[in-house]
Amino acid sequence: MKTQMVKWGNSLAVRIPKPVAEEAKLKEGDSLEIEAAAEGRVELRGATKIPTLSQLISQITPENRYAEISAGALGKLDERREAMQAFVGIRKDRSELPDSTEYVRRLRTNC
Repeated sequence: MKTQMVKWGNSLAVRIPKPVAEEAKLKEGDSLEIEAAAEGRVELRGATKIPTLSQLISQITPENRYAEISAGALGKLDERREAMQAFVGIRKDRSELPDSTEYVRRLRTNC
């Protein structure tokens, strides 16, 4: 089926004949994606719809559901803090240092 390109503001427009729209199951207000595929060829397709949370949840079944896993130390703040301090080399026990100024001086001399 042939149609004609027309000017619409600063753009060009193509009228989609009713039989083509019906066959493609398109209706007024539908979002479309358009792409220049090759010289003289344009592809037009219905935009991908993002599913709602309800739609996604309705697809969960016992077969495609992940089993519970243990978070281990992730749930314990003190253990996480201790692990992070050990990882970055922060000294947890600073009781031997008289004050933070002295601590910073010692750090600078050890570098």
